[in-house]
Amino acid sequence: MAPIQAACKASGVDFDQVVEGGERIVEVFTATWHKAHLQHGGKPDPVLEDFIEEARLESKHGKSFVYPPGCS
Repeated sequence: MAPIQAACKASGVDFDQVVEGGERIVEVFTATWHKAHLQHGGKPDPVLEDFIEEARLESKHGKSFVYPPGCS
């Protein structure tokens, strides 16, 4: 959660409110922050890029998925 805390602090956003809002709020905040980061010349983060793509696919297909044990 340290990266999310740092992003909240840098953005002037209350970390506790983001976390208390649930997983979806954390997802939206993180994706929105990353988009703004890129627009201001920041480098893409491969983990966040994967995370955003996963969320896009879940939204497109109307469901989430879980990898079977042993998959990475």
